[in-house]
Amino acid sequence: MDEMEQSTILGIEKEFRALEEDEKTLHNTELHARIKKAWQMDSPRMWGRLERAGMTDKLAFVVQQRMWAEQDRLIEAGMPYTDAREIAERENLMMEPEEDAGPDQDRAHPVVAYTHQMQRGGEQD
Repeated sequence: MDEMEQSTILGIEKEFRALEEDEKTLHNTELHARIKKAWQMDSPRMWGRLERAGMTDKLAFVVQQRMWAEQDRLIEAGMPYTDAREIAERENLMMEPEEDAGPDQDRAHPVVAYTHQMQRGGEQD
């Protein structure tokens, strides 16, 4: 996947707008900046795709919201807060570093998995 597909971009934008319009949505700007910096440093190819598509801020916002929802779900299921936070961050915010990645290896990154999930209509795996 050389560039982000249009359907992926539209899915992210749709979720972003819905979250942005929801008065209950909280946005941690410090975490947002850290997410973007980590993506830029650890996954420069994916960062480049996101940047060219104009999606860095929108996707960072969306995955932050998904991280909090997952964290809440894990806590409600009885997991300790620190464990829930760590798992939710790892599953929603982190991309694998690209240093050992082959040309198609970045498809396994959680953020890429998220975009593929959005292409399938938002079903959770």
